[in-house]
Amino acid sequence: MVFDRKKKRICEFWLAIFGLGALAFAGNSSAQQTDARMWLGSGIAMQGGVGWDINLSRSELTNGLTFGVSGGGKKNELSLKGSWSLLPEDPALGDVVRIAFGFDQNRDKHSRATLAIAQEVEGLGWTAGVSRGFGKDSFEKFVPAIVNTTFVPPLTLSPAYDLYRRPWRYGALLRGNYTDFDSGIRLTAGVDSEWESSSTRQITASAYAEKQIGRSPLSIVVGWEHAFRPKDAPEGKATDRVMAIIRYEFSLSRPSRSQGGMFSRHPESEGSQLLRQAVLFKSLDTGFVKVLR
Repeated sequence: MVFDRKKKRICEFWLAIFGLGALAFAGNSSAQQTDARMWLGSGIAMQGGVGWDINLSRSELTNGLTFGVSGGGKKNELSLKGSWSLLPEDPALGDVVRIAFGFDQNRDKHSRATLAIAQEVEGLGWTAGVSRGFGKDSFEKFVPAIVNTTFVPPLTLSPAYDLYRRPWRYGALLRGNYTDFDSGIRLTAGVDSEWESSSTRQITASAYAEKQIGRSPLSIVVGWEHAFRPKDAPEGKATDRVMAIIRYEFSLSRPSRSQGGMFSRHPESEGSQLLRQAVLFKSLDTGFVKVLR
């Protein structure tokens, strides 16, 4: 069983890689019209775990397509993200309209689909989106009854119940971001609201920062998420996540003879910064439900 699970994960990984490559080089790949790039990332989280991140972007004239896959960690086992961008004729303007989607799935087969729209004008931008959770409830633990035995018959203060995890059924997100092309800094702050059909709800505040190292292909990303959980949540009233990622970018455009090599280091330009995965989705959380015994 363990071997089959590992083999399945390896197959999923390589299928994602081949899918990304096919997407990046689909259609006309003339170097004069198309700029295709890939960046690889690896990072750690303060709460434990090591993650990886692969992203491909392809731009042609005033259109851009970005697709990424990431994994690792106990919460987000596999995450897919993509966006289609309408780019300006002059990249220095920093204007872009973006439609993005995301799909996440954890080990309990809980999943979340997200759709968002974003706009940036001269480095300032906003994002709005909605999400929908899918998957069956999974058993978490049994909570015994609390009984006061000083009474005859004993008085049950809290009945016994089973605790099940379930995906948050609905969600909405808002983001604001700022990009300084000259210094290579990108800042994003946001809030997510997730809820069930009942009054159970979680609010998550998030902040992310990316800094490019000079004009090199290297950048550093740090992120923080603070979730305000329901008062009787198994994790308590709040949880925090802190993460750090190092990214390295390659140019995949058809090289000229002077460049020599398909995978050449390529300092980031203003145009490629517009194709960064600008719509950031929070980590996949799950809600919970109590079933009385």
